[in-house]
Amino acid sequence: MFDVRAFIGRAPRPKRVRYRMPDGEERILEVRKGGKRLWDEMVSTIKTSGAVTLECLSEDGTLIRGKSLDEEDSESFEAAGDATKDLSKAMREQAAMLDAYGRRMNEAFQRGAEAASSSQDKLVELVQVLTQHLTIAITNLHNISTNYAQVLAQASEGGEQGQGTQALMGLVAAMTGKLPMTTPSTESNGKRKP
Repeated sequence: MFDVRAFIGRAPRPKRVRYRMPDGEERILEVRKGGKRLWDEMVSTIKTSGAVTLECLSEDGTLIRGKSLDEEDSESFEAAGDATKDLSKAMREQAAMLDAYGRRMNEAFQRGAEAASSSQDKLVELVQVLTQHLTIAITNLHNISTNYAQVLAQASEGGEQGQGTQALMGLVAAMTGKLPMTTPSTESNGKRKP
């Protein structure tokens, strides 16, 4: 609501106040030095008169400032004040909500970082275990291949075998890296040459 007392009392302070009635009649009040009671009486007189305009005048009658007091202006002034208060309240609420949202985001980020760090540590451990197992498996495969090649070699020394067995033995030996892969020569009757 429009504050008549603040309007009249602010600097530069007027010597007289002129207010206009809805029928066009003008009235003038002298602004005297006095206590709160004199100010309250002057403000009450202006408000109860139904004045539509209010003008502050200097000692020589020069207009210092003026204000329209019709219902539309006073209602819009009140509505603007209410809207400003509502907007301010809404902005404070929104700021509080965004602040809470930001705190939650920070907490979620920290928890995610901790989980990722823990997961990464577990993944490194898993890779180390798998690497150890793969090394053992490769060593075992190598040992099996070597042993198989030796068994085949012993079997071929003890008795005659076909060309396929000799080729298989050469392949296994080449896989193990122990012997070069060669195809054994055979005589025309299928026996191996010495």
